[in-house]
Amino acid sequence: MVTPGDVHDSLEFDDLLEDSNVFVDLQDVILVFDKGYWKLDRFKELGEKGYRFIAPMKINTTYEILSEKIKGKISDEIIRLSNGSILRLVTFHNDKRIERYITNLDLPPEEIREIYGMR
Repeated sequence: MVTPGDVHDSLEFDDLLEDSNVFVDLQDVILVFDKGYWKLDRFKELGEKGYRFIAPMKINTTYEILSEKIKGKISDEIIRLSNGSILRLVTFHNDKRIERYITNLDLPPEEIREIYGMR
């Protein structure tokens, strides 16, 4: 769904979610959204409702690393956000930039990146 450019995406998120739920069971899809929809409590709520999601991690987010796997230029961590949500943080260290995604999916890191790229 696309929101008007003069409306902050985060404010429209709940309405978009409710409208989408009329057409499809949101537990059967993967929600993929950008930083305009970023809100810590949202991730907690989505997980509690059983919704699966991928979002880019904001740079200034505070979190604690609970476990970490590093394979080459990819780090795959389980983290606890400042609101208590436990999620997965997948980071790709490229020559030109760093890509960081939070998710509650148990998929290979490359699939997380590929799904996000399709949004």
